[in-house]
Amino acid sequence: MMADSRSSQPWTIAGAESRVRELERALQAHQDWIDGFQSRLVTRSRPRPSDLKAAGHLHCPFGRWYAGKGKKNFRGVSAFTELGAQHREMHRLARALAGTIRDNADIAVAQYEAFARCLADFRQSAHALLDDARELLRYADPLTGIANRFGMLPRLEEEMERVRRTDVVSTVSIMDLDRFKRINDSLGHASGDKVLRAVSRYLVKNVRRYDRVARYGGEEFLLLLPDTTPAGAKRVLDRLRRGLSRRTIAVNRDTKVTIGASFGVAALNPAHTVMMAIDRADQAMYEAKQAGRNRVQVWGP
Repeated sequence: MMADSRSSQPWTIAGAESRVRELERALQAHQDWIDGFQSRLVTRSRPRPSDLKAAGHLHCPFGRWYAGKGKKNFRGVSAFTELGAQHREMHRLARALAGTIRDNADIAVAQYEAFARCLADFRQSAHALLDDARELLRYADPLTGIANRFGMLPRLEEEMERVRRTDVVSTVSIMDLDRFKRINDSLGHASGDKVLRAVSRYLVKNVRRYDRVARYGGEEFLLLLPDTTPAGAKRVLDRLRRGLSRRTIAVNRDTKVTIGASFGVAALNPAHTVMMAIDRADQAMYEAKQAGRNRVQVWGP
């Protein structure tokens, strides 16, 4: 999972699919460059000017993608940063090999082996990054495009381990759309689906960049708020709640609806399990419903 990207927005399924395709194209272009470069080494052909440039890693197709769309789409992912460092080093070694051919000198075995090792490391990192992006697609909710509960649970377990290791305070929240059944019953399930997609887009756009959101089931959503106390989470979620209740959602040409939501909040307690925290947040959410709906309730014994 792309759990390491705490400085970037959560990915949607459409975003993940686009990133996978872009990365696949960039890697294929890089393989084409490798094939050509190795062919020039074997035949001792004259190196291309770009092979001899000090910043050659910026001029190959993969390097241009990395510095442009890649940096934008994978910002904050440590595997992507590592991939860039390996790519830069590989081009440095390739430049030395190209210089040896240009000078009509013999390539030392150790010199080529260093390049080959760097190339193997690059490929391993590239495929790991690609596998992570593809893995995300397995755990995305097909209706809304955001993570489903099975995609969120590993991230919650990682956060719980961090809470136990560092004594930080992090919270989870269960959010349930108020009177959602009325929309399905009066306007049809297709309209309900449009509401769910619109709410998902709103949450992804408006959570903090290090928060995570998933569709938990039906009209319920699960949110993770790292490094946030329950009181702090209440403030964050109240802002989301107010913003959502002010939005109008067009479900067909003639009909717009508004929707409220009730939130329950609970801390990730290092002495308990993730599921216990989710259950407590769920209990708090039902307390919010009983207290009048469209509000945030923090769990308390």
